[in-house]
Amino acid sequence: MSKAVIEPFTYQDLQSFPQDGKKREVIGGRLFVAAAPSTRHQKLMSELAGLIWLFLKAHPIATVFFAPTEVMFDEFDSVEPDIFVVLKNSRAEITEKRVVGAPDWIIEVLSPSNSDYDLNIKRKLYRNHGVLYWVVNPVEETIAVWDGEKEKHVYKADDVIEVSLLPGFRLKVSELFEAI
Repeated sequence: MSKAVIEPFTYQDLQSFPQDGKKREVIGGRLFVAAAPSTRHQKLMSELAGLIWLFLKAHPIATVFFAPTEVMFDEFDSVEPDIFVVLKNSRAEITEKRVVGAPDWIIEVLSPSNSDYDLNIKRKLYRNHGVLYWVVNPVEETIAVWDGEKEKHVYKADDVIEVSLLPGFRLKVSELFEAI
């Protein structure tokens, strides 16, 4: 007989769930479960992670990761961001199985079922940890950027985004969406 798990959920509770293709995360001790993402979501994620990886190959100042790699902020906050970057001199620790602590940059790609979760719950968690946060919206073909406590800025079409954490990295928004 399996043990019943009641809130608050912890990182350890996540380890007891079956590997059934569902994405499970814990934020503030609350369990969040999501279905597998769409192919468009995955294509956007792959394209953007690939662009970052190519930049970092030429400028080895950080490492890029993507889901389902875990980020464990603490016992009650563990997530699997779509894409995240850990700088070489980061406060986060890269271990064999997960990243412990706050990454420097996190990117989430919206899906119809997760937009409120990414825009509110995850954004608050990331803001509390001082993370540069991007939200890619495939429907509106925009990228919203929050840099810590600063207000969000929304980039679209021919806008070019520069990333202060990766000097020299530039992304033209329209080229990301044209690639998929």
